Amino acid sequence: MTARARLAAVLLAAAVLLAATVSLAACLPAGAAAERPRAPGLSVSITLPVNGTPVKGEREISGTASGPEGVALAVSISIDGGPWLPTDGAESWSWHWSTYAFKDGQHDVTARVTDGSEEAFACATYYISNDGPLLRLGKVDPVNASVLLHASAVAEFHVRVDTEYMGTVSIEWVLDNVSVNTGGANWYNFSAPAYGPGPHVLEFRASAEGLADAVFRWNITVLPPALRPRIEGFGPADREILVYRGDHVRFNVSATDPQNLGLTYRWTVDRAPAPGNVSVHNMTLSFDAPGVHSVEVTIANRETNTTCRWNVTVEDAPALGPWDVAPCTVYMIIGLILGVWYGRRKNG
Repeated sequence: MTARARLAAVLLAAAVLLAATVSLAACLPAGAAAERPRAPGLSVSITLPVNGTPVKGEREISGTASGPEGVALAVSISIDGGPWLPTDGAESWSWHWSTYAFKDGQHDVTARVTDGSEEAFACATYYISNDGPLLRLGKVDPVNASVLLHASAVAEFHVRVDTEYMGTVSIEWVLDNVSVNTGGANWYNFSAPAYGPGPHVLEFRASAEGLADAVFRWNITVLPPALRPRIEGFGPADREILVYRGDHVRFNVSATDPQNLGLTYRWTVDRAPAPGNVSVHNMTLSFDAPGVHSVEVTIANRETNTTCRWNVTVEDAPALGPWDVAPCTVYMIIGLILGVWYGRRKNG
């Protein structure tokens, strides 16, 4: 090798060494490289993400560290020379990085390991490239955008907002184009009686500066007040009935449905299902237990119902005494005499 070639090689090696030193100094916190050289036996590395790669969203920075046997290690992270933030673990460590909190562009990440007296460093550079944080709706309840409510119902609507946005998120509820709640609550109670039958639109809106709004709308239909089935007739016509033990009574009811939803019938005796209860408009019942019993039939049309009721008093049949059977005996004797007389007259 000539003298000129040797000189060129020395100058190239010096330039490489100088570049490496400058790069390491830029990565480390101010004064770290000059004042605290890497301690013998201490080592730290950043393994993921790979140095120089673009990152976005939520990322895990992870790596390894080692030191003299029996020495407790502590690893921490610094972003762009900022404060040291402790990692999870030491020999195998990780740190959760929400890149949404940083501007797009180049960022230097420094890992530091220390044993309490000495420390070592590792550096990596990443390029954040986010499209920007989003406002997202998490749980929405009710899930269906079309809601059907009875005229007397009160329904709760609930929305959860998921976002990595670091600033203030404003929440507003709008009902029929009128703001009804701007206090930031993620729920709203809709009272059907307060707004009446018909269509209504309830809107949830989350907004933040510089971000697209997150919106969910429900189309609410409040039904008109339910109309009860109309009872047109019933039997027995007397609602207070006196029967004797063992008697059978046939009950019936006729009804119409103003809403044309279809009618069902449910019969009960003393508030318990009637024997053989089926959805029919008539029922024959027998009574064996003395006392007062209630018989009810509930006529329903899927939205509301009406009830027809009878009170049935059950008594023992009265015992027949001599004076009770005497008239019948007299009539029988008179009938017998008249029969004999009529027969003789006809034959005579």
